[in-house]
Amino acid sequence: MRIHSFPSLASLLVPCLAGGLAALPVATAGAQGAVEIEGATAGYSLTAPAPAPSRPRPAGQIEDAARRFAPAVRHCYQEEGLKQDPALSGDLRVAMTVAPGGDVRTARVTVTGARGVGMRAVVSCVTAAAGSWHFAPGPFRQERVRLSFRLHASD
Repeated sequence: MRIHSFPSLASLLVPCLAGGLAALPVATAGAQGAVEIEGATAGYSLTAPAPAPSRPRPAGQIEDAARRFAPAVRHCYQEEGLKQDPALSGDLRVAMTVAPGGDVRTARVTVTGARGVGMRAVVSCVTAAAGSWHFAPGPFRQERVRLSFRLHASD
């Protein structure tokens, strides 16, 4: 039976790192050139794959999402805001970065025309809820989506 001995990962990495980062070639899409490796020259040519088709989400899909997420906003408004102030009102805007797969990456909630106390709790609740919202996946680019909600005690 033959036993093979392989060098440790650390012994392979140390010589590369000892030369510093400047010794490591950095290539970009479409780059061509030569890299010198201990006296020998190796050529390289890189090409980027064709980008996937990308288009904005249709307005109808965003409107459907606003209707789908409205109950979560209403819940936050009723449970967090109206319990502090039964006359609380204002306009809520939810700005989100939506990934091509439909996941919400970031969410920021702003309020205009707030009347009454308790809006800070509503904003906190809606921000947390928006982080779990999901849009339909598809050949979409990452984009900013803005949804607006009017909050009034009669809602």
